[in-house]
Amino acid sequence: MLTRIIPALLCGAALLIFPSTSHGQDTEFRQGVDAFEQGRFEEAADYFRKVLEARPSAEQALRYRDEAGYHFWVRALARQGRLATYARRILRSAEREPVRERRDEEALREKLDGLWSDDFMTEYETLEELIANYGHYVVPAIANVLADSNDEDKVVRVIHMLARLGDEGTLAVIQLLKSDNPTLQRNAAIALGYTHDVRAVPPLKKLAETGSDGQAKSAASQAIQRISGPDFATAEYYARIGEEFYRENPLFLVNRYPEYVVWKWRDGELTSVEVPRFRWNEEVAEEFAYQGLSVAPEDGKLWTLLLNIYAKQWTEVETSLLALKQAEARGVSVEGDEEENLKAMQARMAKIKGLVASRGPEAMFDALGKALADQRAEVATFLIERLAEVDVDPALLGGGGTTRYLPPEESGSGGSSSSGGGSSSSGGSGFDTSGDSGGSDSGSSGGGFDTSGGSDSGSDSGGSDSGDPWGEGGSDSGSDSGGSDSGGSDSGSDPWGDGGSDSGGSDSGGSDSGGADSGSDPDDPWGDDGGSDGGSDGGSDEGADPDDPWGDEGTEEGGDEEPARRPGRRLSAVPQLERRVRRMGYRGPSTLNNANGLGAVGSTPEHPSGGAAFAAALSYGDKRVRFAAAIAAAKLNPPGAFPNANLVVPNLIEALGESGQRVVLVVEPNRADRNRIVGLLRELGYMAFGVEQSRQALVRARSFPSEDLLIVSSELNPDHRGEDPIEVQVIDELSDDYRTKTMKVMILTEREEEMQRLVDAGKAVDLISPGIAKGTLADKLNAAFGSAEDQADEKTRSNNVTKQAAMAIAGLRRGHTQFQIAQASAALVENCKLSSGRPDDVRLACLAALSAIGPEAQDAALSTLASEFRDTTNANPVRAAMARAMGDCLKGKSVSGDVYQVLKSALAEDDAQVWEAAFYALGKPKLTAQQAYEVFVQERNNE
Repeated sequence: MLTRIIPALLCGAALLIFPSTSHGQDTEFRQGVDAFEQGRFEEAADYFRKVLEARPSAEQALRYRDEAGYHFWVRALARQGRLATYARRILRSAEREPVRERRDEEALREKLDGLWSDDFMTEYETLEELIANYGHYVVPAIANVLADSNDEDKVVRVIHMLARLGDEGTLAVIQLLKSDNPTLQRNAAIALGYTHDVRAVPPLKKLAETGSDGQAKSAASQAIQRISGPDFATAEYYARIGEEFYRENPLFLVNRYPEYVVWKWRDGELTSVEVPRFRWNEEVAEEFAYQGLSVAPEDGKLWTLLLNIYAKQWTEVETSLLALKQAEARGVSVEGDEEENLKAMQARMAKIKGLVASRGPEAMFDALGKALADQRAEVATFLIERLAEVDVDPALLGGGGTTRYLPPEESGSGGSSSSGGGSSSSGGSGFDTSGDSGGSDSGSSGGGFDTSGGSDSGSDSGGSDSGDPWGEGGSDSGSDSGGSDSGGSDSGSDPWGDGGSDSGGSDSGGSDSGGADSGSDPDDPWGDDGGSDGGSDGGSDEGADPDDPWGDEGTEEGGDEEPARRPGRRLSAVPQLERRVRRMGYRGPSTLNNANGLGAVGSTPEHPSGGAAFAAALSYGDKRVRFAAAIAAAKLNPPGAFPNANLVVPNLIEALGESGQRVVLVVEPNRADRNRIVGLLRELGYMAFGVEQSRQALVRARSFPSEDLLIVSSELNPDHRGEDPIEVQVIDELSDDYRTKTMKVMILTEREEEMQRLVDAGKAVDLISPGIAKGTLADKLNAAFGSAEDQADEKTRSNNVTKQAAMAIAGLRRGHTQFQIAQASAALVENCKLSSGRPDDVRLACLAALSAIGPEAQDAALSTLASEFRDTTNANPVRAAMARAMGDCLKGKSVSGDVYQVLKSALAEDDAQVWEAAFYALGKPKLTAQQAYEVFVQERNNE
């Protein structure tokens, strides 16, 4: 039991700092409760913080929740401040449902028998057990029932179960719409309508527009009305949902399982494929992109998204392999065959580079513009490298401009929001982008794009109100941009979240085309006057849609109470299905993914396209992108002028002088403090970015584990709602993933005494204050990165950049380029010196670049090359390259003095590659007759 409660990562010194047993955590919690009851609120906050530092399990947190009781938590949350934040985080831990495990399929099918029972309680208990133990894995097992038009009572029960399952089953159920069985299509569409999940709208629209069966199309149309999402064209809807998965909006990433699976409809069956956690969101985004392209193959937004998805997939595997090697080099153990799995994944993706390149330069330029706007440097670099490979038409570099990418004002049903997404307007199509996890703070934007996503604006990704300590009572009244409670629960009136109000009970749009009684009380969450039919209604819906696939015959069996289940109920006589769904699913389906969560506006409503995207890359704030663009420009070597062509050589020179640059991510909700720290870091030569929320930081770190340091504020959750993990929880989550385990952490705080515990426990390397002086910050950073392993990592990265830049210059021909590459001579020469510490492959690339520059490098290079050549501690291949470079620098010119003597002496050396290079080097300048005679005589005498 204790091994499940105490995290294995808390070892060594940490055990001396944090409670090491369940009993210790329980003691801290109870002392906190006692302190609170006695009015010692600061002391209570300290105790609760220690509980969080000990990482309580979900079971422990649930026990704490129930032990303290409802009234205690309401009062604790009402105190606000740090106490409320810590209380909320404990309750959040209690909300985590135990992850489900895959069970035996035969056992699942046997359990399904209880769902068909005539006894209401047996059916209900079976339904709850199936959802609790199997979740979305139940969908393949009931697909055959939904496809069967002969047993309509079973269909009703399955649809009710899927409605109760809610957004957990959406991604599986939408695959059923691909079936060629119209009955299965129809019933799956009906079930999706009751999930109230906006992610289901695009495939439903596709079915409604392109389906061949009238009832299936009608069911899809009514399901769309029931979900009440924004009104976009089908292709754009696919792009917007796919974009949310791509940028990892937590409102859309619903997974309550230890594994991550992608659902596929193949050969008439619903199957699942397990994928790594970091890959899952891109796999789902890819599916939405392809489905959208099947509707509109010419849609540029979808192509832009798809190319970015593929680029991100490749770079994530690449950077994960690098992180794995770095972790192993530092003694971090990695469970299982992770390296083999990553390499196998990379092998399966071998064609991605060619596939992306095959789309052509115009599409890749647009994708590059989006990557720049998203501040995804690795994605942008990948796309730039593909552009260099396809030998872009030089004319394209001079064109381009901007393109619109999913701007909110294109919404077709009213309402818009600013591109920053800080708040949304009223109406069904309002956009809430507070869930944006991928953006960086505008004050630290690498390329001048604001991708911060704005402020949180009170959005609750968990869907709970601050007056509801359990967070399960439905949608947060503060996060509903339309001003209505899409979840249907009473905001704050039932803190237990399950006391009768149905979180999925009313459609988020406020009306339901398929079953709300026209005379029902608008304040009745059941939509049926508290459960009775209201006498005159008689079960008939006024104005019912004649195309209703349920075929409402105007009668409803039963009286005021929900009747016991009766076999043989005809599907055509089930207008009250909605009531059954609402009453039986007492918590209702999750409504996290309602219309208000659809905030796919991209990073900006516009991004550069065509040649303008390439020009933007050359002046981008992130030098990794600038270097890649300059190297690509040198490889393309366009004959004519193009925007920012004058930046190519300066960027190459900067790359040649690259000594490594650390990447730092700053997490601080206060914009002024965040921008100040980011500014200081950049002045000190660090590549710094800032985000407002720790959720954003976790997503970024896991997507591209390239950050070397995380500076995280101790003042997260400034509104004290506790929606964002606090700093110690961020550290713990990073330590659980080998890709981020070696990332260093500093705490940005003014509460040094309290936060010092994290440093003492080895969870953080140091503390810094918001007002820290530049010199002090520099000293702390130097100390943090002072180890031999840190230095080795930095040198490896800088050497790779320098080598690529030198090779790009080496590929140019003298007199056949517009770039003034001779300006790079001095930087190249510095890297050729043995004292530079560059490995031989980098030095050889720099010597080849000097040979390409030729005589224009003579003044900067000759004396140094001659001096280095004399040093026989240099490897012979390097010395041979030096001889060739000296000859190229002297081509067509006279040679005398030291250089002549060095080359002539080399003719007598034993190593063939050295004396052969010296002979050819002497053949490039204009030797005088006397010099030639001396060379020949020397060689004759040596025979």
